[in-house]
Amino acid sequence: SALSVTQNATYGERTGDIWLEDVRCDGSEMSLDQCTANPQVGNSCKHNEDIGVTCSGPLPVRLMNGSNICSGRVEIYRNSIWGTVCDDGWDVKAAEVVCRVLNCGTALSEQAGTYY
Repeated sequence: SALSVTQNATYGERTGDIWLEDVRCDGSEMSLDQCTANPQVGNSCKHNEDIGVTCSGPLPVRLMNGSNICSGRVEIYRNSIWGTVCDDGWDVKAAEVVCRVLNCGTALSEQAGTYY
């Protein structure tokens, strides 16, 4: 969940395109493209208005040694170290969570053991 929202480029001003403005979410959306927004056209927003967010989680997760960014061994980041996840109790529902967090669509399969 979001711990805070910052305005006025708290995390620095970016250069280049501003893709969205007037973003309105109800909080149940799985991604920003499900919120209503106006595509940035014209000059009503400047980079000194870039938004920032501080989140409480989830644990950072990545997939390693797969054939692309959406396949591979599941690793999570904890205590400043990347580590693996044991396959005990792991199923396709857990794989769905990882795919959703990584914006990788739905889980096509889950591989136990040392597949990757």
